[in-house]
Amino acid sequence: MVGYMDDFMLSTIDYDEISGVDQKIFKKIYAIGIGGAGGNMITDLMRMKVNHVECIAVNTDGIHLNEKCEAHKKLLIGYEITGGTGSGGKPNIGRIAAEKSIDKINGLLNNCKNGLIFITAGMGGGTGTGASPVIARIAKQKGAIVVAVVTMPFQMEGMRTIVAKQGIKELRKYADTVIVIDNEKLAEVAGTKTVKEAFAVASNLLGRMIKAIADAAFGKGLVNVDFADVKTVMKQGRVAMIGYGKGTGDNRVKKAIKDAVNNPLLEVDITTATAALIYVIGGEDITLDEIREAGNMIANEILPNAFIRWGVQIEGSKRNEVEIILILTGVKSSSLLSPLEEIETIDESVLNSPLYSIKSIDDRGRERERIDIKRIFDGVPEI
Repeated sequence: MVGYMDDFMLSTIDYDEISGVDQKIFKKIYAIGIGGAGGNMITDLMRMKVNHVECIAVNTDGIHLNEKCEAHKKLLIGYEITGGTGSGGKPNIGRIAAEKSIDKINGLLNNCKNGLIFITAGMGGGTGTGASPVIARIAKQKGAIVVAVVTMPFQMEGMRTIVAKQGIKELRKYADTVIVIDNEKLAEVAGTKTVKEAFAVASNLLGRMIKAIADAAFGKGLVNVDFADVKTVMKQGRVAMIGYGKGTGDNRVKKAIKDAVNNPLLEVDITTATAALIYVIGGEDITLDEIREAGNMIANEILPNAFIRWGVQIEGSKRNEVEIILILTGVKSSSLLSPLEEIETIDESVLNSPLYSIKSIDDRGRERERIDIKRIFDGVPEI
């Protein structure tokens, strides 16, 4: 009998392997902020204290990186090109900087195989627009699922919006999903708030998505889901929506589902969803009927043959409160972009614009250097 039990005993090596699992998985979820706007969003994410996510800030601007950014790791790229002073708003410089620092980026993402990477950046500037596709490409080559969360400039920023669109097209070559936060939409939702508060709304969207993933993947559930379940669901469709909602009082489940699905910055049609992960977090008072209600509300809205995975976590501190974590793939939205299979050509009218000639004269008669958009995404020119 002793020998029989011994067959099921864990060795010291087994225990060492188990104790190392959390740290290994920690390195499987990354949030990478690229450029100034991306770094600001990573700082906000750090202050949210989201567990199980490694936050990385990447920039060509050493001062912003060192003095204004909070992250677990920071990487200055392209120092030999920019001297650490930034890309000057030129995406081709941002891209070259990333290509020149490819060994360092590979080192940061050394353990990301089969992991999940969130990339966040502001499109239309230099480092975020130029370096994001390079980092997404590296992550994809390593076998990671890549979700990019990027911002579009205000319409008043003129040609920066065109540069941003070209950057998004390039990013879509490598990202599984590109989530676009339009600053014009942000102004509609938070225009009366202070500038800092308004941009915090966008950061909160990223934070809620990443927290949802981490909580679902690492929650100690009564009916558990794990990191493999998260990846399985996200691979079932071309575009992913990640939602987090909370409800209290009467109809708390309905309130939480509505909160998870309806984000004012993203208008999403979930009826085409091909897969769903539904994770319910509640107190000791949560009932089986409420769990079924949450599942049925989603199942009734998405495709009848959709793949659905669900889990439940009980937390003693919660009472009369329910949280819903929701991942849906295969949804439709103008804000959620699938991988770009056929890269559209740049509009010739853009190429002929005076703004994109190498030199042009501004309205005050001063000669100004301009970005040549032909060189932004056509490979890496020689230095």
